[in-house]
Amino acid sequence: LWWPNGFGSQPLYNIYVGFEQPNSRMLQKRVGFRTVALVTIDESDEDVLLRDSNEQSEGSGSHGMYFRVNGALVLARGANFIPMDQLEGRLSEEAHRIAVRSAADANMNMMRIWGG
Repeated sequence: LWWPNGFGSQPLYNIYVGFEQPNSRMLQKRVGFRTVALVTIDESDEDVLLRDSNEQSEGSGSHGMYFRVNGALVLARGANFIPMDQLEGRLSEEAHRIAVRSAADANMNMMRIWGG
């Protein structure tokens, strides 16, 4: 499994997909698998868990919000990230890599890209 920064390793897996007709072709991608859920209910309250899934509720009430990644509780440690340039593509891949590495070195596990 792939884990957020500070929660474990981030292995990547090779996926191969082949198409035979009409143009034979093989694609290969590297991906990390995980499940992510934004939890806005009190998971420890059985009444809440048994509630009809069609019932609508606004916000999280008196319960906070958190993430579950691969079933584990993950509290966000991060910041807003304002794009480094108004036009996407003008900065190098290395410039973006440095920004993400800096966030990871500061023990962040989440970045919100804020575009205005």
